[in-house]
Amino acid sequence: MNIKLCCLLMIGLLFIGFLNAITEVVADVPVLNIFQEDFDYFQKTLRESHPDIYNNLPEPEFNQQVNLILKELATETDTLHFLAKLKQFSHCLGDAHSGPFYYKEETLFYPIIVCWFEEGWYISYISKEFAEYVGSKIVSINGKEADEFMSILMTLCKGENIYWFRETVSDVLRYSSNLKLLDLAAEDKALHLVVEKGEEKKELILKEVERCNYINVPFKGITQYQNVPYWGKALPSNDIYYLQFNEFRDTTSDNPEEEFYNWNSFLIQSFNCIDSLKINNLVIDLRNNSGGNSKMGDILLSFCKLPDSLATFTCDVCISELMLKNYNKDLEEVKKMLEEDLNREIEDFTMPYVIKQVDEGIRWITTEGYINQQIGTLGQNLIMPPLFEGRIILLTGYGTFSSAVMFATICQDNGLATLYGTPTGGKPSCFGDILSFALPNTGIPCGVSHKYFRRPDYTRDPSDSLYPDVWIKITPEDYFSGKDTVWEKVREDIQNKAVPEPREL
Repeated sequence: MNIKLCCLLMIGLLFIGFLNAITEVVADVPVLNIFQEDFDYFQKTLRESHPDIYNNLPEPEFNQQVNLILKELATETDTLHFLAKLKQFSHCLGDAHSGPFYYKEETLFYPIIVCWFEEGWYISYISKEFAEYVGSKIVSINGKEADEFMSILMTLCKGENIYWFRETVSDVLRYSSNLKLLDLAAEDKALHLVVEKGEEKKELILKEVERCNYINVPFKGITQYQNVPYWGKALPSNDIYYLQFNEFRDTTSDNPEEEFYNWNSFLIQSFNCIDSLKINNLVIDLRNNSGGNSKMGDILLSFCKLPDSLATFTCDVCISELMLKNYNKDLEEVKKMLEEDLNREIEDFTMPYVIKQVDEGIRWITTEGYINQQIGTLGQNLIMPPLFEGRIILLTGYGTFSSAVMFATICQDNGLATLYGTPTGGKPSCFGDILSFALPNTGIPCGVSHKYFRRPDYTRDPSDSLYPDVWIKITPEDYFSGKDTVWEKVREDIQNKAVPEPREL
């Protein structure tokens, strides 16, 4: 056998070894296609920048999945199919903030949005030509029983718990590339639904469209969703000030030089109104709040009468090259910032490095120190209304996520508020603070958490969700009639003086 042939055989054996490896990742293969290169870059970035990437997927399983996907990508030619594989891998990580971001290349979609109840899956929004089927129960999709179909589809959702998967899987359903990856697509490329309406079953065939006018049934009355970050209204006859807090983001500022100027101004106006009307109940609706800048929650709490000290989050931080790049700082600057925040010296280290903030017990901080630490001198030049001393009630749901969950968690763990509704879409202890990066060949935007936030009362962990003090079942009949069951229960309990006291830490 000549030397050239021996070399070829050796290369072939090495490549087979690469494909079959299950406990080690062999990324330095001589020739990778663009999708393999991008996935390898993706998984390496997660390893180097995440505080605990193996938390939900232990390292041997992580490596096995990486090698399996690299093998599958050897013949891949479709960017959207590759994106779906990225989503599938990210699902296994148990971190809703790590994985590909929204990537708009698929212009066609199925004109439907679905929602989940204990009774099953239902049509929530649909194109106007099928308007009469809003509220119908879905029996099957593309020939599979609806719950089985949606459970398979959830494997393409990033998230921390089943509630968030159910909340976000509807968007996955709308794009055919996702269905193709999981062998859920119909041969004619349409979406075939069998639905129940009353005693009748009907097949609906939805074809992909470029645009759609949706029809749905929203809540009626005060709690109807408004597409703004926040708004509020006094209901003096109910002894309630209702604050619909939809996003931890301020509106376009009237004073760009001061951060959160409009939020501060709104809160001053709201709490002055509460004080003048002698309102005793502040109801904050977080059911559609998927997060944003956590400082907005801290600013809100600064308008309320709080205990002298609060239990606060602790945090593990991964220091990496990507973190320095995102923060536009060098290592010494970051070390100094962390030393000031942790109030201790940090030893020299090489990156990547995880700094753990673990105390002997629950970490307490004075209320003044907590507010100052979070918001500093923000709003000190404004004339503040009297501190609110009444009852705080939070409304939570499957759509409550990220900073909204953190806000609700610090309120529940410190006994500041009573929670009504359903479990949240995020965990009370969670990964977060996203570092952004793009894949070198496809340009797909991605993110990775570089912090782990540990809830104030960590003795309640592990918890897959922040569970309300008053868990209220929502039925499809109530929902599609426009009835807000959670809101009605809150009003009833306030009127009857039956609101449970918050649990003290």
